[in-house]
Amino acid sequence: MPDQRYQIIIIMANSFGYLLDKRENEKILYEAFRLLMPGGSLLLDLPNKEYMLQNFSPQSWHEANEEIVVCRQRALKKNVIFVWEIAISKTKGLIRDEKYCTRLYSAEKISELLRSVGFSSLNIQKDFVSQKEKADYRCMTNRMIVIAQTPAS
Repeated sequence: MPDQRYQIIIIMANSFGYLLDKRENEKILYEAFRLLMPGGSLLLDLPNKEYMLQNFSPQSWHEANEEIVVCRQRALKKNVIFVWEIAISKTKGLIRDEKYCTRLYSAEKISELLRSVGFSSLNIQKDFVSQKEKADYRCMTNRMIVIAQTPAS
């Protein structure tokens, strides 16, 4: 039975660049390319590297709402931000304690990577902002939106 092929694949925030081994992130792009129809599109939603480097903060906390406080410790090593995040409920105590990383790609680097996989017709929009309220969104604000297409048959 042949594989299902798709016209569009969308990889939103927190779905790409979170694997420490960059080869694993590359495998995701190869698999997306394989699953797309000729002329199909891939949409990537990534942190904007330049914004992140200019606004890097090793520590932060904010009130996500009246009940929850989020605290973050960050370390920047090469092109990876390592994060320790805890969320505390004012009534229930600790509700989340996680460690994760975010790989930062420049527009040039992600373009190079996508072209090496076989994508073409790249379109990149930097500084996409969807949040209007002030909070510590860090990697979730000033995003880089990338649309890449597979060659038409």
